[in-house]
Amino acid sequence: MRSATAKIAITPPVGLAMSGFAARTEPSTGKLDELWARAASFSDGRKRVVIVALDIIGVDDMLARRIKDEAAIKIGGGLKTHVIVSATHTHAGPAVLSQSMLGAVDKSYVTLLVKKASDACAMAAGAEVPTGRIDIGMSVSKSVGANRRTPDGPVDRRLYTLTALPKRAEDGIEDRGDFPVVLNYACHGVALGPQNTKYSSDYIHFTRTALERAIPGSCAVFTQSASGDINTGHSAQASIAGQSLGRTYADAERLGLVLGDDAIEAVRSTILSEEGASSAIRFAEDVIALPLKPASAKGEYLQMAAMYDELARSQGDKSGLGLARADRTRAEWARLMAFAKQLPDTVEAHISAFSIGPALFVTFPGEALTEYAVALRQEAEGRPLFVLTCTDGAAGYVPSAGEIIKGGYEVADSYHFYGMPAPYSEAAYDIALRKAKQLIASITR
Repeated sequence: MRSATAKIAITPPVGLAMSGFAARTEPSTGKLDELWARAASFSDGRKRVVIVALDIIGVDDMLARRIKDEAAIKIGGGLKTHVIVSATHTHAGPAVLSQSMLGAVDKSYVTLLVKKASDACAMAAGAEVPTGRIDIGMSVSKSVGANRRTPDGPVDRRLYTLTALPKRAEDGIEDRGDFPVVLNYACHGVALGPQNTKYSSDYIHFTRTALERAIPGSCAVFTQSASGDINTGHSAQASIAGQSLGRTYADAERLGLVLGDDAIEAVRSTILSEEGASSAIRFAEDVIALPLKPASAKGEYLQMAAMYDELARSQGDKSGLGLARADRTRAEWARLMAFAKQLPDTVEAHISAFSIGPALFVTFPGEALTEYAVALRQEAEGRPLFVLTCTDGAAGYVPSAGEIIKGGYEVADSYHFYGMPAPYSEAAYDIALRKAKQLIASITR
């Protein structure tokens, strides 16, 4: 096993549209902290996996494919290379999802993002050194993530870490040079609210910084777990309405440092370890079609547009500016659906499963709820499972039949902002879960 890490700043110029809140329509006015493309590369002599985590809202199919293709060219041949493109899901980054209603995308920035993300992948792959040991750590975070759909709903409090120690110094903490620490935790990057107009990776910035200060030589690569129903303590409706009380940079720092302490504890509390010389990578992937409910007729979409226009005017008169902006976005969505040449009845989803040392990884191309991670961990049979959502696609929220019954933003509203003609059918979640389980089984047999 060989491994390495690299990072490149991807902070856009000031003035671009931001993404994450329909209630925020102002362009960016500055930055609070740097946005990054952070890559961790692992190879076993036959195949390579590069995980690149980007401080953006999400990664759609087109963006992921461009980064993968350019990274493959820059890395070159020799090994079968799999590039995993993940978003940290900060809601204080630039608009990058071209098929969504989540902000106007600046094409020149996307081109620059592709270059920098693929450069980070190539730099990490080119810097690989022999791995002495792979340590898997875990801690339980009790005070950062909260279920935003149901106060007493499930919360996945596990924080997993994978630390790849260079062979030359696997027996000590000091003087090991740069090495990757992959973090996996479930919580929306929304400590900063809709009022914020400055770029930031949100609480994630402080979590990574705390870890890197405590563990010399480490480069923290944060990945988002199944956080579709998990955030920092408020409802989705509060964000839509533009409510911002208690959502400042100081709040992001407070939460980020708490999670940073949890991450440090995980790294220092190894639960599994494997010698680098004995490690091998196993990888499986597939593309599936997730069915949507039937689309509406053109006239129905136009009626929706008129209804949302009227709601926007009404909300504006009542000073509900956040709600008004959201309704204007829904009205725009309805008109786009009405005049689309063809509306899809499925969404393509790319899912991967792989192992690095004693850890298992599974990806999801959208926002999965806690239930997804809980179900898959049963399939892992006790092995630590890193669930990487917002990865290799932007399929939106895919809730189970049980969650669909409950309704709410994730079920009945979010598809508008993802630019989909209708919500998912009840079968979609089962299809995605079944495929993920099959892929996990194929790398653990």
